Amino acid sequence: MLPTTPDETRTKDRKLAWPLGKKDCGLDDCTDEGESLIAGTSHLWIRSNLIGFRALFTGGEGMGIDDLLISVDQESLANDMISALDEADAAAAALNIPLEQAIDEDVDGINDLFDAIKRVTTLLKRDIATVLSLQVPQEAAGDND
Repeated sequence: MLPTTPDETRTKDRKLAWPLGKKDCGLDDCTDEGESLIAGTSHLWIRSNLIGFRALFTGGEGMGIDDLLISVDQESLANDMISALDEADAAAAALNIPLEQAIDEDVDGINDLFDAIKRVTTLLKRDIATVLSLQVPQEAAGDND
């Protein structure tokens, strides 16, 4: 099983794609389906998700998925993921207002963040899963973006 939870699809899909209208949430209007709407901290939670995923991928001070990739001669793939995470971190840092506010004021910034996170999830579900012969969880398997 791929060493991830549905959190990677939650960040990209539920926290970004639904409010942006890029993915159907099952309602007529998905803009209110964001996270921490009342607190106004939706953008901070996405940053936290990226920090957590990076810690999982790199292992922090220990062994991580990047080390596993290097051990099977896939250092370039590990580096690609680190680069994609760097891009996602930069896009998240550039978005300094809550997502629900940014939908009106900085939709380009949210789209940049969505695209950057999409690169991370694509690398994870397509390239890394293939190289390591891992099975993608059902809830993310049909997610082609």
